[in-house]
Amino acid sequence: MSAPVQIYQSEDGQTRVEVRVGEDTVWLRQEQMSELFGRERSVITKHLRNVFKEGELDEKSNVQNLHIAGSDRPVKFYNLDVIINERIGPSRRAKGERGIWQRRFWDHLIRDEADLQRHVDYTHYNPVKHGHVRRVADWPYSSFHRDVKLGLVESDWACGEDFDAGFGERGEV
Repeated sequence: MSAPVQIYQSEDGQTRVEVRVGEDTVWLRQEQMSELFGRERSVITKHLRNVFKEGELDEKSNVQNLHIAGSDRPVKFYNLDVIINERIGPSRRAKGERGIWQRRFWDHLIRDEADLQRHVDYTHYNPVKHGHVRRVADWPYSSFHRDVKLGLVESDWACGEDFDAGFGERGEV
């Protein structure tokens, strides 16, 4: 796997993770997962050992050994399924569901800038859609306020009766 590397950094600059992207997934080393989740590497190692030992995931299809610069032996990289793995209860296992917090969750690879914008718009508009506020700007927890400050969106975005979102679940608002 010769995967391009993407670098993600938190806004405060405290956390910086280099992520290998390839085969419609991301790949991280144990050290990177340790930093990402704020846990000691030994905790990550123990968790991964249990995931594979208990058969929650298949190690062979979710781990790749890669040679990287500065290492005299191959380094294990774990894909997204391993990174976000959660325990799956018997009822979810029987239904073929993943052990995630929201049953309607889906994986989606952002295809292009327009697709990314639709997802950001959907996220901004969601509190309005669910009746928590009347205007996007009224939701205090939204990244919308940051985007307004950066000049990426107008403060009155999505206001008005004739607003046609054109995004959301199955294309509905």
